Amino acid sequence: MEAEEKLKQHFLANTTITNEQFEYVFAYFELKTFKKGPSLIRTGDVVDCEFLSSKVA
Repeated sequence: MEAEEKLKQHFLANTTITNEQFEYVFAYFELKTFKKGPSLIRTGDVVDCEFLSSKVA
């Protein structure tokens, strides 16, 4: 299952949202891929965004 579909299923499990609303919200997400090991944030980092971590093979 791709990242967009996983996020959509998460939204649908927790709220009611139309496809149009989801597409609007999804436009604000940015898919980033990281190799195993590095930290997304470290102590003292200023965090100006939120992360949703999902293993998508």
